[in-house]
Amino acid sequence: MTKIYIHPQFHTASKMAAELQLEIPSEMKLGDLIRDVCGGDKRLLFKILDETGTIRPHVAIFVGNDHCKYLGGLDANVAPSDDVSIYPALSGG
Repeated sequence: MTKIYIHPQFHTASKMAAELQLEIPSEMKLGDLIRDVCGGDKRLLFKILDETGTIRPHVAIFVGNDHCKYLGGLDANVAPSDDVSIYPALSGG
């Protein structure tokens, strides 16, 4: 079972769960997983992906312990046993 953690900053409902579990039958692309998790919540999807369908610059998505940009971005493969975490990107100095 794949666990998906969505940082509360992205929540669109006051009682939205921070951690979701999704049963995926086999490996799937990260972009498809994100769209499935967001379902019909276009506000949530728009907080993560821009209007062209790419990950917003202020969003960091990890598959396991690896940032998705090192795994192929939205084309990264997610196995049924993987955990996915969606965070606001951190920067500063």
